[in-house]
Amino acid sequence: MTISLDKIKSFLAEQVISLAFHPEVKAEQTYRLLKERAKNELLQQKLDFLVNEETRHGELWRRFYSRKYSQQSMSSLEVSFWPEVKVALAADSSVEDLFAQALENEKVFEDFYRAVNHLMRDPNLGHVFQYLSRGEGTHYFIIKAALDLPKKFPDSNLSLIHISEPTRPLYISYAVFCLK
Repeated sequence: MTISLDKIKSFLAEQVISLAFHPEVKAEQTYRLLKERAKNELLQQKLDFLVNEETRHGELWRRFYSRKYSQQSMSSLEVSFWPEVKVALAADSSVEDLFAQALENEKVFEDFYRAVNHLMRDPNLGHVFQYLSRGEGTHYFIIKAALDLPKKFPDSNLSLIHISEPTRPLYISYAVFCLK
């Protein structure tokens, strides 16, 4: 059962956290399925990156919960306030159609996490939602580039390189394309 976003104010923080990692797990599974269908090496590399990102997001929720509620295990509630993610995995769906759907899903969650951030009474929990909103926005542009690049450079053999800056206060990663 899905409840309205306004009802989140009545949830305890541990309930919000226990529900929060499920969409990240679904997104990870979706990107794994997309990778199986993608033939283009560049798209597969981007999907690997997105799988890892969604895995990190799920782990972020698990760590946040265990630090805050070390004596409790995360429960699974029968309700959800998360927007339903569309995944069109029909046998005849093109990879471009699936990426277009993933693009839409990332935008939905960017907006949703931003809205939830403003409802949080616990500022630390709000910061996690804000961080994830920004991450989903980054994923949106990575997917958009994945859709645009093969159209603009159909005959090029492009490779994706990720550069991260571990010395910065927040983990930052850049995607750089180069010709092989």
